[in-house]
Amino acid sequence: DCKAGKEKKLIEVDLSKVSENNKGNATNLSLGNKTWYLPTEQGRITTYPHYGHIAYDITSPRGQGEVIYPVASGQISSIYTDGAGALIVTVRHNIGGKYYTSQYVHLSRYADIHVGQDVTPFTPLGWMGTTGYSTGNHLHYQVNDQNGEVVDSMLLIDLNMKKQEKVEEDDEHDK
Repeated sequence: DCKAGKEKKLIEVDLSKVSENNKGNATNLSLGNKTWYLPTEQGRITTYPHYGHIAYDITSPRGQGEVIYPVASGQISSIYTDGAGALIVTVRHNIGGKYYTSQYVHLSRYADIHVGQDVTPFTPLGWMGTTGYSTGNHLHYQVNDQNGEVVDSMLLIDLNMKKQEKVEEDDEHDK
């Protein structure tokens, strides 16, 4: 059952593992007041980008019950199954006049979506899965810039803002 993602929870991110050579990409991004969100409500990053693997892998205790969302508003540019059987959704984003694509791989099934559909960070794309070349339920997630270069997408997400929201929420419970 999908609960349209009313609030997003913080994913555990070890920023020390965010690749040093991609940090320059994030400083050059003109994001204005747009916010990039995490693609899941719950989860943990299990694989960081490294040689031979250009994406983040995110797992969740919900497994195939974890809904996958776009990281920013945009338009669905493709929905397909690759040659290995992985279900994939690609979203195109226009951020500050620059185009980016975010890709969501290994979905177990798609939500009710179509190519050309406008989406927000609260529009379900599908559910976490293990389709294609995969060793277990997870989301393989990556962002590319308008030149096709991989961008270290966790640097685009305002993790400090999410941590602050969590701290404020915890403070409310302590009262």
